[in-house]
Amino acid sequence: MLRREHPREKSIGWIKKKLIEYYSSNVFELPDNLSSREFAVQPLTTQSYIRHLSFKSERELRDYILKNPPLHLYYSSALYLFPEVREMESKGYIGSELIFDIDVDELSSCRLMEQLHVCLDCGHLMYGNKIKKCLKCGSQNVVEASPVSDECMKKGGEAALMLARILRKDFGFDEVRIYFSGNRGFHVRPLCDDECLKLNGEERREIVDYIKGVGLDLDKIAGFGKKEWLVPSPDEPGWRGRIGEAIYNKFGIKYGERITWSELQKKADVQELKSYISSATVEIDEKVTVDVHRLIRIPGSINGKLGLPVIKLNEADLSNFSIRCELSPFKEKVKVKMNVTITDKTIMGVKMSVYKGEEEEIPGCLAFPFILKGLADVS
Repeated sequence: MLRREHPREKSIGWIKKKLIEYYSSNVFELPDNLSSREFAVQPLTTQSYIRHLSFKSERELRDYILKNPPLHLYYSSALYLFPEVREMESKGYIGSELIFDIDVDELSSCRLMEQLHVCLDCGHLMYGNKIKKCLKCGSQNVVEASPVSDECMKKGGEAALMLARILRKDFGFDEVRIYFSGNRGFHVRPLCDDECLKLNGEERREIVDYIKGVGLDLDKIAGFGKKEWLVPSPDEPGWRGRIGEAIYNKFGIKYGERITWSELQKKADVQELKSYISSATVEIDEKVTVDVHRLIRIPGSINGKLGLPVIKLNEADLSNFSIRCELSPFKEKVKVKMNVTITDKTIMGVKMSVYKGEEEEIPGCLAFPFILKGLADVS
């Protein structure tokens, strides 16, 4: 008697097939020193990582991926003499790229954002940030059903733009690349020279502290409180220029014009002005920057949390960036059987009403994360 295939087995098989199709023709952005990087993958059916992989060429990497399509794919920010060695102290550390990570859900203005979650046990729908426990039945079998909000992605994009400007203006980097992480944030990567590669963890922490304004009296730096002092000009170096840029942009002051704090206080109260001064800081994940052995998502790879690729972004597109189906490589419609009911919701720009137990045809951009998270199965 033939064994009947379980719905989850069929669904995981579909995910694997889609990943193989994608990795058969996608374009990776790989470093020239590929053979000096440690690679790591997270397989489809486990939470653990396979680390200490090494590849001599893109062809060798692709052959491995097509045989073992991963849910997540990384390489190290660090360069090693022997990247395949398991013991970190024996890898022969050479240096490490300077990496910055902006997690939208960790921005102070987005920690209370309303993101749709679903309990897979009772089907209860909830809105919030990183909900771990069902508010109705107490189950911890809760998953995100929608990406982060457009408003918060826009704020994250603005933070990435500000960070890129700081890296160019204050640190002298000629080239800074910004990537969408494929899920809920942005990676900002200046092109590192030999001196940058040699920065140790403590030196990287000092860079983070400068960018975040740790230990700085920003009001004093800005001259705030001295009513007849001029507001800093955006053209000034360092923190004064950053504060000036924030103020000038907020009030629509033309660059080149000068205005005193006394004149500005006719347009806004003290607390409002102080909030604009503090807005010149950038909220970044310092652990990512300080860790010289960090793993980075490979540009061009799929982020298995949402099924979207890590892509390089034009800075002109960042201020209005949002997560839409157009970003997904999975275009065809897929017939699924829903495990939950979701009605009158818009997810990744798609309006939908689907019902538990019913077969529905949904776009591939939604089918991939829905099937992966257990919200639906391939029918």
